[in-house]
Amino acid sequence: RETYTGKVVYFGKLSNQNIINDLNTTFMVAGSAREGYYFIEAESPLMDQVFGSVFRYRSNVNPSLAERYSVYLEVLDEPRIITFQRAPVMGLMTRVVAMAGDDNDVFIDARKEETAASFAGERETAATSACQAQAAQAPKAILTCMVEAIKRGDKTTWQSLFAPWRFIGDPDGGSPLFDPNYRLPVDNFERAWERSRRNITGEVFDARVNRVSRVRQLHRRANEHGVPTVEQVEVILDHVGKFDAQYRTYVSSNVRRRWALQRLDGGEWKIAEVQHL
Repeated sequence: RETYTGKVVYFGKLSNQNIINDLNTTFMVAGSAREGYYFIEAESPLMDQVFGSVFRYRSNVNPSLAERYSVYLEVLDEPRIITFQRAPVMGLMTRVVAMAGDDNDVFIDARKEETAASFAGERETAATSACQAQAAQAPKAILTCMVEAIKRGDKTTWQSLFAPWRFIGDPDGGSPLFDPNYRLPVDNFERAWERSRRNITGEVFDARVNRVSRVRQLHRRANEHGVPTVEQVEVILDHVGKFDAQYRTYVSSNVRRRWALQRLDGGEWKIAEVQHL
């Protein structure tokens, strides 16, 4: 062990098949019987930060990033026997020094605590869109801002454009359902965001507002303490694709054309339903 302890070893092309659970602990396993085995505790605080950086890169920059990893590992003087590929194997525990995703598309330097939670260039990609404040009073501007935020990978601005309330009218004239503090599960936003990013980096080259409907009043406030006045508009979004070397608008089940926006008591317009681009 003295020959290897403190050295840094490199392994490429690791995938989720190299992540196993043994002895109630999750490990990433690198190496082979010929090279020797090296183990990383995949649920350690440091690895949580490193994988968090990879997930943010996939969410905000490249949604098509493959789940393949290259790792630089500092070898520890800590032997361990675990079950890997249905057989007990002996190896050495390690501490991650750096990790790259896919074909070195993203790189995380884990040597310093202040950089362990960031991928290279993350600060430059974190700038927020400047369109949010200007968009508040115009439905067309809201959708234009949404598309810009998706292009820039600005999840914070994108998510802020959705309504923090839920209104469901009663078509029979009864009392509507209104929750002023409605919060969708985080998974709903994550799925819509990742699908939007895949679309804008894939088949969708642009998305532009086609038309905005007239304002329709869904509910009128009856008293000071009742459900607020709720207004709604429908915005039609045209998606632009590339066909035979020409850019044309198109309709597909993979994109969402119709967007409902609502406002309360004449306030800011917000997108009423979370959906992907």
